[in-house]
Amino acid sequence: MDEMTMGSKVKNFFKANSYWFITLLAGLVYVTRGLVKVVETGKSVYEIVADSILAILFGFFIAKTMSMQGFLKGERDERVVLTRRRHGQIVEEITPYIDRLDDFCAQKTEETKREIQKKILAKAGLCLSDLDAFLQRGEIPPCEKRSFRDKKRALRKASKLKITPLLTSSLTGDESDPGDPLALGATKKGFMAKSDSKRLFSKLATGLLFGYYGVQAITDFSWAQLIWTAIQTVMFLVMGVSSYMQSYFFMTDNYRNRIIRKMDYLQMFKNMISKEKGEENEL
Repeated sequence: MDEMTMGSKVKNFFKANSYWFITLLAGLVYVTRGLVKVVETGKSVYEIVADSILAILFGFFIAKTMSMQGFLKGERDERVVLTRRRHGQIVEEITPYIDRLDDFCAQKTEETKREIQKKILAKAGLCLSDLDAFLQRGEIPPCEKRSFRDKKRALRKASKLKITPLLTSSLTGDESDPGDPLALGATKKGFMAKSDSKRLFSKLATGLLFGYYGVQAITDFSWAQLIWTAIQTVMFLVMGVSSYMQSYFFMTDNYRNRIIRKMDYLQMFKNMISKEKGEENEL
Protein backbone atom coordinates (compact mmCIF):
# COMPACT_ATOMS: atom_id res chain seq x y z
CA MET A 1 0.00 0.00 0.00
CA ASP A 2 2.87 2.33 0.94
CA GLU A 3 4.60 1.57 -2.38
CA MET A 4 1.43 2.42 -4.30
CA THR A 5 1.06 5.68 -2.36
CA MET A 6 4.70 6.58 -3.03
CA GLY A 7 4.30 5.76 -6.73
CA SER A 8 1.19 7.92 -6.91
CA LYS A 9 3.01 10.81 -5.25
CA VAL A 10 5.92 10.54 -7.69
CA LYS A 11 3.50 10.41 -10.62
CA ASN A 12 1.62 13.46 -9.42
CA PHE A 13 4.87 15.32 -8.80
CA PHE A 14 6.12 14.78 -12.35
CA LYS A 15 2.69 15.57 -13.78
CA ALA A 16 2.42 18.81 -11.83
CA ASN A 17 5.98 19.89 -12.73
CA SER A 18 6.27 18.52 -16.28
CA TYR A 19 6.55 21.94 -17.88
CA TRP A 20 9.30 22.92 -15.44
CA PHE A 21 11.30 19.90 -16.57
CA ILE A 22 10.75 20.84 -20.21
CA THR A 23 11.91 24.39 -19.48
CA LEU A 24 14.99 23.09 -17.65
CA LEU A 25 15.85 20.82 -20.58
CA ALA A 26 15.47 23.70 -23.03
CA GLY A 27 17.70 25.82 -20.79
CA LEU A 28 20.44 23.19 -20.84
CA VAL A 29 20.27 23.14 -24.63
CA TYR A 30 20.69 26.90 -24.73
CA VAL A 31 23.72 26.70 -22.44
CA THR A 32 25.47 24.22 -24.78
CA ARG A 33 25.38 26.77 -27.57
CA GLY A 34 28.21 28.50 -25.75
CA LEU A 35 30.51 25.69 -26.94
CA VAL A 36 29.92 26.47 -30.60
CA LYS A 37 29.20 29.39 -32.86
CA VAL A 38 26.57 29.36 -35.57
CA VAL A 39 27.79 29.81 -39.16
CA GLU A 40 26.40 29.11 -42.62
CA THR A 41 27.23 25.61 -43.81
CA GLY A 42 27.89 26.55 -47.40
CA LYS A 43 25.91 23.53 -48.52
CA SER A 44 24.24 23.36 -51.91
CA VAL A 45 20.47 23.71 -52.20
CA TYR A 46 20.14 19.96 -52.72
CA GLU A 47 22.17 19.19 -49.60
CA ILE A 48 20.09 21.61 -47.55
CA VAL A 49 16.87 20.02 -48.83
CA ALA A 50 18.14 16.50 -48.12
CA ASP A 51 19.28 17.38 -44.59
CA SER A 52 16.03 19.26 -43.95
CA ILE A 53 13.87 16.34 -45.08
CA LEU A 54 15.83 14.00 -42.82
CA ALA A 55 15.45 16.37 -39.87
CA ILE A 56 11.74 16.81 -40.56
CA LEU A 57 11.11 13.07 -40.71
CA PHE A 58 13.13 12.43 -37.58
CA GLY A 59 11.43 15.23 -35.64
CA PHE A 60 7.97 14.18 -36.83
CA PHE A 61 8.67 10.57 -35.86
CA ILE A 62 9.67 11.56 -32.32
CA ALA A 63 6.69 13.89 -31.87
CA LYS A 64 4.25 11.37 -33.36
CA THR A 65 5.60 8.51 -31.26
CA MET A 66 5.44 10.49 -28.03
CA SER A 67 2.00 11.80 -28.95
CA MET A 68 0.74 8.24 -29.42
CA GLN A 69 2.28 7.35 -26.07
CA GLY A 70 0.36 10.26 -24.56
CA PHE A 71 -2.88 8.95 -26.05
CA LEU A 72 -2.20 5.46 -24.72
CA LYS A 73 -1.38 6.84 -21.30
CA GLY A 74 -4.55 8.93 -21.35
CA GLU A 75 -6.70 5.98 -22.43
CA ARG A 76 -5.40 3.96 -19.48
CA ASP A 77 -6.08 6.79 -17.04
CA GLU A 78 -8.54 5.57 -14.42
CA ARG A 79 -10.87 8.54 -14.93
CA VAL A 80 -11.11 7.93 -18.68
CA VAL A 81 -11.60 4.18 -18.23
CA LEU A 82 -14.43 4.67 -15.72
CA THR A 83 -16.10 7.34 -17.87
CA ARG A 84 -16.04 5.16 -20.99
CA ARG A 85 -17.32 2.21 -19.02
CA ARG A 86 -20.22 4.23 -17.65
CA HIS A 87 -21.03 5.50 -21.15
CA GLY A 88 -21.17 1.93 -22.40
CA GLN A 89 -23.54 1.01 -19.56
CA ILE A 90 -25.92 3.88 -20.39
CA VAL A 91 -25.90 2.96 -24.09
CA GLU A 92 -26.75 -0.62 -23.13
CA GLU A 93 -29.55 0.58 -20.85
CA ILE A 94 -31.26 2.66 -23.55
CA THR A 95 -30.77 0.08 -26.33
CA PRO A 96 -34.36 -1.27 -26.06
CA TYR A 97 -35.60 2.23 -26.95
CA ILE A 98 -32.90 3.11 -29.49
CA ASP A 99 -35.51 3.53 -32.23
CA ARG A 100 -36.81 6.61 -30.41
CA LEU A 101 -33.42 8.26 -29.96
CA ASP A 102 -33.53 9.90 -33.41
CA ASP A 103 -36.72 11.78 -32.47
CA PHE A 104 -35.17 12.83 -29.16
CA CYS A 105 -32.07 14.13 -30.97
CA ALA A 106 -34.19 16.08 -33.46
CA GLN A 107 -36.19 17.61 -30.61
CA LYS A 108 -33.07 18.64 -28.67
CA THR A 109 -31.51 20.09 -31.81
CA GLU A 110 -34.59 22.21 -32.51
CA GLU A 111 -34.85 23.34 -28.87
CA THR A 112 -31.20 24.38 -28.80
CA LYS A 113 -31.52 26.20 -32.10
CA ARG A 114 -34.57 28.13 -30.86
CA GLU A 115 -32.74 29.09 -27.66
CA ILE A 116 -29.82 30.53 -29.65
CA GLN A 117 -32.20 32.35 -31.98
CA LYS A 118 -33.99 33.78 -28.94
CA LYS A 119 -30.71 35.27 -27.66
CA ILE A 120 -29.89 36.75 -31.06
CA LEU A 121 -33.32 38.35 -31.35
CA ALA A 122 -33.36 39.63 -27.75
CA LYS A 123 -30.40 41.92 -28.48
CA ALA A 124 -32.55 43.73 -31.05
CA GLY A 125 -35.69 43.73 -28.89
CA LEU A 126 -37.34 40.93 -30.85
CA CYS A 127 -38.84 37.55 -29.97
CA LEU A 128 -39.44 34.20 -31.67
CA SER A 129 -42.89 35.22 -32.92
CA ASP A 130 -41.23 38.09 -34.82
CA LEU A 131 -38.87 35.57 -36.42
CA ASP A 132 -41.78 33.32 -37.41
CA ALA A 133 -43.56 36.27 -39.01
CA PHE A 134 -40.37 37.20 -40.86
CA LEU A 135 -39.90 33.64 -42.16
CA GLN A 136 -43.53 33.21 -43.22
CA ARG A 137 -44.38 36.65 -44.62
CA GLY A 138 -41.13 38.60 -44.62
CA GLU A 139 -42.57 41.02 -42.05
CA ILE A 140 -40.43 43.22 -39.81
CA PRO A 141 -42.09 44.74 -36.70
CA PRO A 142 -42.83 48.47 -36.94
CA CYS A 143 -40.01 50.49 -35.41
CA GLU A 144 -38.03 53.68 -35.66
CA LYS A 145 -35.89 54.07 -38.74
CA ARG A 146 -32.64 54.01 -36.77
CA SER A 147 -33.41 50.59 -35.26
CA PHE A 148 -34.88 49.09 -38.44
CA ARG A 149 -31.46 48.00 -39.72
CA ASP A 150 -30.55 46.28 -36.42
CA LYS A 151 -33.83 44.38 -36.31
CA LYS A 152 -33.52 43.28 -39.92
CA ARG A 153 -29.93 42.15 -39.36
CA ALA A 154 -30.95 40.16 -36.25
CA LEU A 155 -33.86 38.50 -38.09
CA ARG A 156 -31.62 37.50 -40.98
CA LYS A 157 -28.93 36.17 -38.66
CA ALA A 158 -31.46 34.14 -36.67
CA SER A 159 -33.13 32.79 -39.81
CA LYS A 160 -29.81 31.64 -41.29
CA LEU A 161 -28.57 30.06 -38.06
CA LYS A 162 -27.16 26.56 -38.51
CA ILE A 163 -25.92 24.27 -35.75
CA THR A 164 -24.55 20.76 -35.69
CA PRO A 165 -27.51 18.38 -35.34
CA LEU A 166 -27.48 15.99 -32.43
CA LEU A 167 -27.40 12.46 -33.86
CA THR A 168 -27.85 8.95 -32.49
CA SER A 169 -24.45 8.01 -33.92
CA SER A 170 -22.73 10.91 -32.13
CA LEU A 171 -24.24 9.94 -28.77
CA THR A 172 -23.60 6.22 -28.99
CA GLY A 173 -20.42 6.27 -31.11
CA ASP A 174 -17.18 8.24 -31.20
CA GLU A 175 -17.64 10.86 -33.94
CA SER A 176 -18.90 14.45 -33.89
CA ASP A 177 -18.31 17.81 -35.54
CA PRO A 178 -16.87 20.69 -33.49
CA GLY A 179 -18.15 24.26 -33.74
CA ASP A 180 -21.41 24.88 -31.90
CA PRO A 181 -23.45 24.02 -28.77
CA LEU A 182 -24.48 20.52 -29.82
CA ALA A 183 -21.02 19.58 -31.06
CA LEU A 184 -19.70 17.27 -28.38
CA GLY A 185 -16.04 18.17 -28.90
CA ALA A 186 -13.07 17.02 -30.93
CA THR A 187 -12.65 13.31 -31.56
CA LYS A 188 -9.32 11.61 -30.98
CA LYS A 189 -8.96 11.16 -34.75
CA GLY A 190 -9.66 14.84 -35.40
CA PHE A 191 -7.26 15.98 -32.69
CA MET A 192 -4.50 13.76 -34.08
CA ALA A 193 -4.98 15.08 -37.64
CA LYS A 194 -4.87 18.68 -36.43
CA SER A 195 -1.82 18.03 -34.26
CA ASP A 196 0.02 16.27 -37.09
CA SER A 197 -0.42 19.25 -39.42
CA LYS A 198 1.01 21.58 -36.76
CA ARG A 199 3.93 19.26 -36.13
CA LEU A 200 4.81 19.07 -39.82
CA PHE A 201 4.95 22.86 -40.04
CA SER A 202 7.17 23.20 -36.97
CA LYS A 203 9.45 20.39 -38.12
CA LEU A 204 9.72 21.97 -41.58
CA ALA A 205 10.86 25.27 -40.10
CA THR A 206 13.28 23.55 -37.72
CA GLY A 207 14.58 21.30 -40.48
CA LEU A 208 15.30 24.21 -42.80
CA LEU A 209 17.05 26.07 -39.99
CA PHE A 210 19.37 23.19 -39.19
CA GLY A 211 19.82 22.37 -42.85
CA TYR A 212 20.98 25.85 -43.81
CA TYR A 213 23.06 26.55 -40.72
CA GLY A 214 25.80 24.39 -39.32
CA VAL A 215 28.42 24.95 -36.65
CA GLN A 216 32.08 25.59 -36.47
CA ALA A 217 34.08 24.92 -33.31
CA ILE A 218 35.42 28.03 -31.66
CA THR A 219 38.70 26.32 -30.73
CA ASP A 220 38.87 23.63 -33.44
CA PHE A 221 36.93 21.28 -31.18
CA SER A 222 36.33 18.19 -33.33
CA TRP A 223 33.02 17.35 -31.67
CA ALA A 224 31.27 20.50 -32.91
CA GLN A 225 29.02 18.66 -35.32
CA LEU A 226 28.15 16.12 -32.64
CA ILE A 227 27.12 18.92 -30.29
CA TRP A 228 25.00 20.53 -33.01
CA THR A 229 23.29 17.24 -33.73
CA ALA A 230 22.72 16.71 -30.01
CA ILE A 231 21.12 20.16 -29.77
CA GLN A 232 18.79 19.27 -32.64
CA THR A 233 17.90 15.99 -30.98
CA VAL A 234 17.17 17.58 -27.63
CA MET A 235 15.01 20.23 -29.32
CA PHE A 236 13.03 17.49 -31.03
CA LEU A 237 12.71 15.68 -27.70
CA VAL A 238 11.41 18.85 -26.04
CA MET A 239 8.81 19.16 -28.81
CA GLY A 240 8.03 15.48 -28.37
CA VAL A 241 7.46 15.86 -24.64
CA SER A 242 5.14 18.76 -25.40
CA SER A 243 3.22 16.56 -27.87
CA TYR A 244 3.02 13.83 -25.24
CA MET A 245 1.57 16.18 -22.63
CA GLN A 246 -0.91 17.70 -25.11
CA SER A 247 -2.19 14.27 -26.10
CA TYR A 248 -2.39 13.06 -22.52
CA PHE A 249 -4.30 16.09 -21.29
CA PHE A 250 -6.57 15.94 -24.34
CA MET A 251 -7.58 12.41 -23.38
CA THR A 252 -8.03 13.11 -19.66
CA ASP A 253 -9.78 16.48 -20.10
CA ASN A 254 -11.32 17.22 -23.53
CA TYR A 255 -12.02 13.66 -24.61
CA ARG A 256 -13.38 12.65 -21.21
CA ASN A 257 -15.59 15.74 -21.02
CA ARG A 258 -16.89 14.92 -24.49
CA ILE A 259 -18.01 11.48 -23.29
CA ILE A 260 -19.60 13.06 -20.22
CA ARG A 261 -21.62 15.40 -22.45
CA LYS A 262 -22.86 12.41 -24.43
CA MET A 263 -23.79 10.68 -21.21
CA ASP A 264 -25.76 13.77 -20.12
CA TYR A 265 -27.90 13.66 -23.27
CA LEU A 266 -28.37 9.90 -23.00
CA GLN A 267 -29.41 10.33 -19.36
CA MET A 268 -31.99 12.94 -20.45
CA PHE A 269 -33.36 10.44 -22.95
CA LYS A 270 -33.39 7.70 -20.34
CA ASN A 271 -35.25 9.94 -17.88
CA MET A 272 -37.79 10.83 -20.55
CA ILE A 273 -38.46 7.15 -21.25
CA SER A 274 -38.71 6.38 -17.51
CA LYS A 275 -41.19 9.21 -17.01
CA GLU A 276 -43.37 8.02 -19.90
CA LYS A 277 -43.32 4.45 -18.59
CA GLY A 278 -44.35 5.74 -15.17
CA GLU A 279 -47.30 7.65 -16.65
CA GLU A 280 -48.40 4.56 -18.58
CA ASN A 281 -48.31 2.48 -15.38
CA GLU A 282 -50.48 5.09 -13.63
CA LEU A 283 -53.03 4.89 -16.46
